[in-house]
This record gives sequence, structure tokens and C-alpha cells, in this order.
Amino acid sequence: MIRDMQICDIKAALKLGEDMRKRSRFSAYPIHHGRSVFVLSDLIASPSVYTRVYDDDGLQGVLVGEVTTDFFVDLDKAGTIFFYANSIMALLRLVKDFENWAAGRAHMISVDVSGGVDDERLAGVLKNRAGLAPAGGRMIKEFNYGC
Repeated sequence: MIRDMQICDIKAALKLGEDMRKRSRFSAYPIHHGRSVFVLSDLIASPSVYTRVYDDDGLQGVLVGEVTTDFFVDLDKAGTIFFYANSIMALLRLVKDFENWAAGRAHMISVDVSGGVDDERLAGVLKNRAGLAPAGGRMIKEFNYGC
């Protein structure tokens, strides 16, 4: 079931994020727990931010999103800030709930998928079962030295 995210969910949400990152192209970069707890706590407390989890005998997914105005055009869009789901069911239900929340608040939703976990299959699911369309892509280049 989908429910509002609570402070007590943060630990499980970060664990889910860590587990997902281990299988992704970003596996070398751990989640910064201190910063994440601080930011998620602040977002959960904000009534203007979407903070929901999919809980089915344990946390299966989390989506945090907000409405922002596009930099270049007069367009409000609801975009994901923190989104992890370990099943297609959790992913689809959270995206649909996010879409329903955003209706009347924004012109569109924008769901970031950047984990590198079976991207083509995931993009197909989001397109065919959630009605989302590709809108560009994220390109990265990693440096061999620290920042």
C-alpha cells in the first residue's frame, strides 16, 4: 500500500537506496547518510513536497518529488528528487500516485531514471505501463581523480 513517508521510514529508504545503488553504475558512490537524513527529514515536514512510500510487508519503494518552475519556459513540472523501487509493482504504483498528486499542481511529471539497473527494460515499463515518454537522457563522464 502507498502511504505518507514518516521519519521512521528514512533508515529503510536509505537501505533500499544503498541496495539499488550496489547494482547500478553508481555503485562506487555511497549515499551520504547524514546529509540524506537531514534533507529527507526536512522534505517530509514540508506539505508542498510529495513524500510517499510503497509498503508491502516492508518498504518496497520510496518517491520524493516536488513541483518546480522550468528554467527556460513558463512551465511547472513535478519532478522526482529521491526515487527507489525494488519491484515493478512498487514503481508503477508510486509513479501513478505521484501523477495523481501532481495533477492540478503541474503541467507534467518528470521521473528521473538514472540508476543503470536494466535501463531499457525499466524505460519500457514506464512507457508502456505508466504512460511516460522519453524526454532526453542523462550523459555522464567520470573523472579518475577525486573532486
